[in-house]
Amino acid sequence: MATKFGTSTNSLVLRNTLWWRVSVSSLQQSKRVVRSWCARRVRIAIEQALKQQGLDKLGKPLVSESPLRKRTLSGTMDIYIQPPCVAQDFEAVQKDANHLISLLLKHESPRK
Repeated sequence: MATKFGTSTNSLVLRNTLWWRVSVSSLQQSKRVVRSWCARRVRIAIEQALKQQGLDKLGKPLVSESPLRKRTLSGTMDIYIQPPCVAQDFEAVQKDANHLISLLLKHESPRK
């Protein structure tokens, strides 16, 4: 099955996307299971924060949202987990994720 990756339509879709990843590089002293658990918690918190703002995982408006809320996020976001995150409860992680996404939306400037 051949794909037309790189056509103008696909290029536009890729440019208007939020690329994000969670890095556990500062947790190398922890066991792999702890690093995976922390990364999964942060990914879930970020996805829930995006959904709470009416956005999908790629920073695009959810289909169910009203057309008046046409906010989108695009660009690259690297999230580095710090060692204190291991001891935090999920509510604290979720609060941090909500704050992060709200700050990004507040500072996102309209692109031409």
